[in-house]
Amino acid sequence: MGAILFDIRNKAIGTVLGYVGTISQTTAEPRGFLAPALLANAVTILLFHNHPSGDPSPSQDDIEFTKRMVAAGKVLGIQVLDHLVMGETPPWVSLRQEALCLFENQPLGLSVSLSALLSKGLYPKKTLQAILC
Repeated sequence: MGAILFDIRNKAIGTVLGYVGTISQTTAEPRGFLAPALLANAVTILLFHNHPSGDPSPSQDDIEFTKRMVAAGKVLGIQVLDHLVMGETPPWVSLRQEALCLFENQPLGLSVSLSALLSKGLYPKKTLQAILC
C-alpha cells in the first residue's frame, strides 16, 4: 500500500510505501502515511494498493481504512483525494467514485482525482505499478 503526496498546486512531491502485505491482506495505519505527508508539507494525498487476485473490488477493510484516513487527514489538514485499488479487469477502482459517502464531507476543491487522469490515459497505470513493485 502506498501514497502519492501533492503540494498546494497539485504537484506530486513524493511517494510513500506505507505497508507491504501478504498474498491476502495487509494491516495499515493512517500514521504510516500522514507522518511522511506532514514532513513533506503535503496538502493532499492519494492512496493506492493492489489486489494480487487481480480483482480490484474494494474490500470492507479497504473501505474502513479509507474512512479512517479521511477522518485523520481532516484533523491534520491533509485531504485524501482518492484511494485506488489496482487490479487486472478493470485495471483499477476508485473508492471516491465507488463509495462517494467516504468523501462527502471533503470537497475536492482545486484537487484533481488521479483516477480521472488514469481514465483519460494522462497518468499511465505503469507508473503506479512501478511504485507498487
